[in-house]
Amino acid sequence: MTKERNDHSFLHKRMPSNSPDSSADVGDIKDLPGFGKPLKESYLKGDALSNVLKEANYIPSWVDLQHSIRDELKKLVDKKATAHNKKLMISEIEEINKLIAKYNRNCPPIMQRGQITYENMEQKLETYE
Repeated sequence: MTKERNDHSFLHKRMPSNSPDSSADVGDIKDLPGFGKPLKESYLKGDALSNVLKEANYIPSWVDLQHSIRDELKKLVDKKATAHNKKLMISEIEEINKLIAKYNRNCPPIMQRGQITYENMEQKLETYE
């Protein structure tokens, strides 16, 4: 009975092989487009996940938020140039700062942005373009 417990050869027979040559679907693998050709250099550089997302045309939600902040900030800078009411603009700045806070919670830490003020909105707009 101890011999049966120590004999693990039955496990080897039941486990699937990692080699594609030993699978039953060898024909399926060889029929894939690009089989046997070298990989694109872009696949070998950077993060694999980023490459896959880029190929799939996926845009993270924080990038969309960054674009909307830029557009709203651009409108606000244009309003400032035409000498609109400062108090009204400050309330709009607070709304943009709420968007910036949401952006900062979702983006990578290195991409986080500071809050805007009436005085620095032109400089902050340059960082969004």
